[in-house]
Amino acid sequence: MLPKRKLKSRAKKQKGKVTWDSILDSGMDPELRRLITERREEFVRKERKIAAGDILTATLSQGMLTVVYYEVIKATESMVTLREIKAGRVYEDEEHGQGPYLAYPVHGAYVGPEIRRKVLRDIVTLEPFVRVEDYLYARPWNGNPRPGNDLD
Repeated sequence: MLPKRKLKSRAKKQKGKVTWDSILDSGMDPELRRLITERREEFVRKERKIAAGDILTATLSQGMLTVVYYEVIKATESMVTLREIKAGRVYEDEEHGQGPYLAYPVHGAYVGPEIRRKVLRDIVTLEPFVRVEDYLYARPWNGNPRPGNDLD
C-alpha cells in the first residue's frame, strides 16, 4: 500500500483534482478499498444535512483554545445563514473563573450578525461543515460540552 502522500500526488496527476474516487483508484489495497467504500456508503445513506435550528461548533486555537457556537437561522441544500451564539462556560477552577473549562451553547443569546455560507462536505465521511472564516470550520454539534482553555 502506498503512503497517503503518494496516493494524493498520484491522484492529482491522474485527474488534475483530488477526489475520493481518485484516491481509491490510485493503488490502494483491494480489501481496504472495499471497507472504505462500505463505510462511505453508510454515511451517504444517513443523508446528513444541516437544518434550521441546528447548532454548529468550531474550535479556535490561537494560544488559547476557544470554543465558538453558531445557530443555523435558515438552511437550504447548499447554503446556510448562521449567527454566532454565546458559549456558556463551566470552569474547573470556579473560584478564579479562568483556565480549562467546558463550553455549551446558550440558545437564542446571539453575539454576532447573520452570516451566509456555503455547506461543504468532508471528502471521506461526507459530513456537512461550514467554512466560517479561512481558519475556522464549524461542524454539527454532538450535544456534549466541548473543552476549552483561556490560558496560554
